[in-house]
Amino acid sequence: MKFLEALYGSQYYELKKKGKDSSKGRFAGNVLLAAIVIVFLFVVLLALIKYAPGFERNLNRSFRSWFGRSGGRSAGRLFAIPLLALIYGIIYFSIGTKKNYDHYADAFMQQPDEIKNKANRKILVPFFILLGLMLFLSFSMLR
Repeated sequence: MKFLEALYGSQYYELKKKGKDSSKGRFAGNVLLAAIVIVFLFVVLLALIKYAPGFERNLNRSFRSWFGRSGGRSAGRLFAIPLLALIYGIIYFSIGTKKNYDHYADAFMQQPDEIKNKANRKILVPFFILLGLMLFLSFSMLR
């Protein structure tokens, strides 16, 4: 089973099993995929800050020129919401289309039950690896 089959198929399967509208699984799958992409981007950013000489200084200089001396919370909000919307939009119109969702859900439903039951693990393991890597990089940079 492929990652996207596990992602969209498990959303479809859970909603169908509970008797709910299974088309909402597409939205949930797209949001989860967008969250995984954002965590990946943060891991890359943190790795660049940690290992690329001068990257942190240049990044801080850019933020100060854009936002002045305002707090990091407002800058975070200004970046996080559009970033999530942009990544969700890209996923929505490329990987997460209705046609692809139906394809992945159909392929998932063809799998035996023991494979269907392992689908959440196939989705969550990469997410938690990325999350752990992000936390490791964050804490390793504390001075």
